[in-house]
Amino acid sequence: MDINLKVALTITYLFISICAIYPKDSNKSTIQNYIFPKDKVKIAEYKNKTYVGITITNIEVQKAEKLFEKYLRSLDPNLFLKLNSYKRQYVGIQSQGKRIVYINFAKSTAHRSSKDWEEELFFTFDGGSDYMNVKVNIDDNFCYDFFVNGEA
Repeated sequence: MDINLKVALTITYLFISICAIYPKDSNKSTIQNYIFPKDKVKIAEYKNKTYVGITITNIEVQKAEKLFEKYLRSLDPNLFLKLNSYKRQYVGIQSQGKRIVYINFAKSTAHRSSKDWEEELFFTFDGGSDYMNVKVNIDDNFCYDFFVNGEA
């Protein structure tokens, strides 16, 4: 057998073996940032308050993101530098006549399927700065109730 053919077969065998041993993490690769439609999810802290769920647009999400980036840059520059490593869930609410974008952030989504990510607003008690959330008033242009989870 030709030496080039042996080398090619060996490389092919090794490649196939490695792919079989280390399968692609399908959950993590398919999870994207997600905007919940109107009234699809409920925010636990609002269960005793009057609010209306609204469907927010990509433009409203972009505005909320820019406001939050500016807010976080001044509040915690180190966390701001890591902001692109987070996946997000967005929920639109209207409270006291103002449009609010509630943003959930998760650095790790390995234990969530893309279906779970789009069906429920996740909540965790620990995990430190891997999990955080904020409310952004896009009518009056300010952020509030920014919360970074505690450590386990």
